[in-house]
Amino acid sequence: MFDLSIHMLQLVIRITIYVFLWSLLSEKKRSFLSTVCFFIIPTSAIMLLTIYTGDPYAAAGILELISCGILYFLVWKGNLRDRIRNFLWAIILSVCCAIPVMLFYRIDLDDMTEMSSKLVAAAILFQDLLFGAAVLSGIAVQRRRAVSKGQIRQLGIMLIFMLSHMLFAVVYFLDEAALQRKTDCIVQLVFQLILIVIILIQYYSSLHTQMLMQQNRTLRQMQIQQQFTFDYYTMAEQRFYEISHLRHDIRNLMQTVSLLSKHHPEQDAAEKIVADIGERLNQTKAVQFCEHSLLNTILTLKLQNPAMKSLVPDIVLQDIAALPLKEQALCSFFAAVMDSVAQVFVQCGGNDNAFSLRSRKNAHFYVVKILFPDTAAVHTMQQTLLRNAIIRSVMDAYHAIAGTSVSEDWASVTIAFPLKKPVGDP
Repeated sequence: MFDLSIHMLQLVIRITIYVFLWSLLSEKKRSFLSTVCFFIIPTSAIMLLTIYTGDPYAAAGILELISCGILYFLVWKGNLRDRIRNFLWAIILSVCCAIPVMLFYRIDLDDMTEMSSKLVAAAILFQDLLFGAAVLSGIAVQRRRAVSKGQIRQLGIMLIFMLSHMLFAVVYFLDEAALQRKTDCIVQLVFQLILIVIILIQYYSSLHTQMLMQQNRTLRQMQIQQQFTFDYYTMAEQRFYEISHLRHDIRNLMQTVSLLSKHHPEQDAAEKIVADIGERLNQTKAVQFCEHSLLNTILTLKLQNPAMKSLVPDIVLQDIAALPLKEQALCSFFAAVMDSVAQVFVQCGGNDNAFSLRSRKNAHFYVVKILFPDTAAVHTMQQTLLRNAIIRSVMDAYHAIAGTSVSEDWASVTIAFPLKKPVGDP
């Protein structure tokens, strides 16, 4: 029973260290906890088989390493060369950590035929060294990847804790009496396992906290950008309003000039000048796409973008007041949609530059639909829209859903907003 408990504790600790090492070197397919469990179940079965068949302790370790290698190639992502390199690196670290431990405790291959207290003390020291080597490898990899200093700092704290425990274990087992007590060996293994688990929980909790803080900073920056954009379009709407009054006054002056020049010899030239001025005034007029004046201004400005000059738009926005978005989110959303449409047409090209932007209310949703004739580009359009940070944030905040449809002549991307506002919407 003593040997079995020792074997199981050591197995769990080593598997945890190997999984942590490989997690630092490359990306895995499952979570850390599920990966550890996935490794422990088959390796523990192999270990029990070798124990009950009377194989030496070293043979059990070799079979354990082989089974870990097979499982590693099944679970981890990346190309074959990188996975082979990472697995060989784990073997190299294991050998480099085992040699000084065997020399320190004067252990040879004959001592590894059965479990002993000295072998347990050596295993504890080996596992501390292996964990420290894994952390050092992680620090080197993370520095090369230029990750945040906070993550590297957490790895440094882990290294200090494991080196402290290694020093404690060495001093503790210098006492021959402690080395002979089997219960002390089990207690030290349990303590080492608990320490490693606590350190890993703290490390991954710190990573999760940093990720949430980064997402919060990104969201805050996006909100500031949306506010700047909203202020800009509000100012543009004010300018259009001022220009409309100016246009009205100029038209009155043009009518006066036209009446005064009717019997003048230069009547034709004067009428041509007046017509040219009228055409230029019409270009400054905000087109009426919907009943929302600021949104009309935004769409007018977007259509004057050089990237949109060659496009043939057909924009009809119905029931815009029913769209359950706050004004800032509404303006940011449609501005981002127009930017995404221009981006897709620039990327895909094509001879037909027509597109249609339609929206209307139905029983449960407010539906925004972007239609275009290039059916092959429907997935590009959907990906471009959903990868836009502003569109994505508005959709997430208001629980919108997206979909695509393709017919013989047209393809469309649809974004549907539930008509009922979510609780605590931004």
